[in-house]
Amino acid sequence: MIRTVVVACVLIIGTSQAVEARSIPVSPNRIVSCDKAIDVDLTAQQLVATACDRVFVSSPITSGRPGLRTPTGAFSIFLKEEDVTFFSPWPQGDPNYYDPMPVAYALEFMDGGYFLHTDPDEPTDAFGTGSEDGQYASHGCVHVPMDVMVLLYPWADDGTAVTVHY
Repeated sequence: MIRTVVVACVLIIGTSQAVEARSIPVSPNRIVSCDKAIDVDLTAQQLVATACDRVFVSSPITSGRPGLRTPTGAFSIFLKEEDVTFFSPWPQGDPNYYDPMPVAYALEFMDGGYFLHTDPDEPTDAFGTGSEDGQYASHGCVHVPMDVMVLLYPWADDGTAVTVHY
């Protein structure tokens, strides 16, 4: 027996938003997870955000550079910040020092300042496979393109699961 469940889905197309309600057939033996989750694949340098077992957004990313790799594990979003400035924990003169960096959107997923965030200096074509060893590699965070963070930031709730793996 298959039953029909009505699910409200938000569709974001360009800059306009539309809400659509539709029926989705569901097998009684299949559990549909409507939990939100963000999967960060460090090998592929790819982020995939899902809800209700459906992809919300997928994007190339840039993760931590050699010596400052992004930590792996199961985490969750616990802090959201807009228009914040990141300051280097390293002193000037240290090879890891960076100038104060204005960040439009930041989602902290691990204590110690590990965020999914925008990087105002990283060009769109710099994200993806191999970027963790390139000029724009992070200091342990996950850089996400601005056009993706514009969608991801309001979508991700406090407690949204984040899995980071190779």
